[in-house]
Amino acid sequence: MIAVEFNDPQTGEPSAAIAQKIQQRALAQGLLLLTCGAYGNVIRFLYPLTIPDAQFDAAMKFCRMR
Repeated sequence: MIAVEFNDPQTGEPSAAIAQKIQQRALAQGLLLLTCGAYGNVIRFLYPLTIPDAQFDAAMKFCRMR
């Protein structure tokens, strides 16, 4: 499992809003992402070890979009 934690860039506080925005954008493109964490600001990736690089890169693209 790999997880990405999102924080407000100005305050450094956990930001569930950013994680939810990314999750919604991904879902609109047919990619299901799971949020987790005590503040709901983490997106976790649970994937098989045999995932093609292109498929994983597509998932990570959403995290860079913010």
